[in-house]
Amino acid sequence: MIRFFKNYTQNPIPYTLLMLLFLPCSLLSYVPLDLLSLGAGAANIGRGNTYIGGEITNIYYNPGGLAFMFNSDILYQHTELDFGTTYDYFTLGTTIKPLSLTTAFSFMKIGTGDIPITEAGEDTLSGTNFLEIIYRPTASYRASCYTLSLSRRVNDFGIGINGKFIDMLLYQYSGTGISTDIGGYYQNKIFFAGLAFRDILNTGIRWSGGIDEELLPVGSALIGFMLLRGEGWFEKGVIVSVRVDKVISRDIDPIYYAGVEWSVAGILPLRFGIEDKNIAFGMGFNSEHLYFDYAYSTKEEIKGNHNISIGWKW
Repeated sequence: MIRFFKNYTQNPIPYTLLMLLFLPCSLLSYVPLDLLSLGAGAANIGRGNTYIGGEITNIYYNPGGLAFMFNSDILYQHTELDFGTTYDYFTLGTTIKPLSLTTAFSFMKIGTGDIPITEAGEDTLSGTNFLEIIYRPTASYRASCYTLSLSRRVNDFGIGINGKFIDMLLYQYSGTGISTDIGGYYQNKIFFAGLAFRDILNTGIRWSGGIDEELLPVGSALIGFMLLRGEGWFEKGVIVSVRVDKVISRDIDPIYYAGVEWSVAGILPLRFGIEDKNIAFGMGFNSEHLYFDYAYSTKEEIKGNHNISIGWKW
């Protein structure tokens, strides 16, 4: 450790870049391509990053759930994080009803700029070891993922597959990779369940600097219930769901999610969720075509963040 800090003081740029590279890659590798596990759609985030079949955001959580879409849907989400970091998510999907097929495309990006890069110069006073700080041009970090999805429904079951292209940039280094998700989903009038494997087949991230970063496959299981469905205030009932994610073939603790949603009169959804030690809550507005959602969520690594998404169904 002493040798590391001595070398860092003498030539900090490569060590700074190494730490910047290690941090995002380790976050991405823990739950690959979740991009800080922010989630897709403020509705999902508000109920603790759980999902239900038929939502366009299933392309993010479980492609098998996309098979329960009955129309076309487009959604955009924006999240503001600390230090000028932004997270954007866009997805578009449509159902080919005669074939019971659903196709979808999504794009997600997290990025930050103006990361300060400094270098140690000479002693400001000879013999004092107080080094001059030389400021270099700032660096930036960006991670993007492009996803194409295909799913099919058979009665109460849906199965789907995603193909993903990952594009990353850190300072002057770039990295790319290809990955695959598969998922299955079951839903009736009361009960729903899903099983998905994210990044089950992948090439990892190959960096231009000669470093290969592993993408760890993740298994994800979900169960939920649609309760108290009736008329008036409980037109769509109350949704209660639990999800667990586990990195495959690694001794890493699983992540637990739980969420509840009550859509008041089918128009005003109210949501609350838990993700391990973190909490989230939110609300939305649904009309025949337009829907709007807001969620506030907390993370151990970062301060609480505001999530906004807007969508259109037709």
